[in-house]
Amino acid sequence: QEDGGRLIQKMFDRVSSVLAVKKAFSVEDLMRVIWPYSGPEHLRLMRGWGEDMHGAGSRWRVPTPQVLPEEELEALTAVFSFHDKDHSGTVTAEELIHAGLLDREAALRFIAEAEGVTDGQLDLHAFCELMCPTGYRAKEEATKATTKE
Repeated sequence: QEDGGRLIQKMFDRVSSVLAVKKAFSVEDLMRVIWPYSGPEHLRLMRGWGEDMHGAGSRWRVPTPQVLPEEELEALTAVFSFHDKDHSGTVTAEELIHAGLLDREAALRFIAEAEGVTDGQLDLHAFCELMCPTGYRAKEEATKATTKE
């Protein structure tokens, strides 16, 4: 524990010293904070790895999934409307769990990460994003999707 405390103090000192002198924080500065015992040769090596990954470009990026066909989106909207019994424009995660559409763990994980979820209430957009089939994204502007792989 004492070693951990010293390491944290050293990291804090490094960040403080860099920020006191510089107006900008570079990749090398970040590497020095994360790996406090790295020397110039290590920094060059790690910088090279970063450049290799950046140069590889699309090799590291998964292709963007297709947008869900309109008729499929309409079907999801109908399912949403069916479960929106009070016509409030939202459904609760509990309702979806009780209907058998989600298991509790998946629902809680989604609610913690999703936009369009307030107090456990999913709006139509969040519902469609959650229930969108694998390999598609609910709408063109969707930022999350799952791939078939």
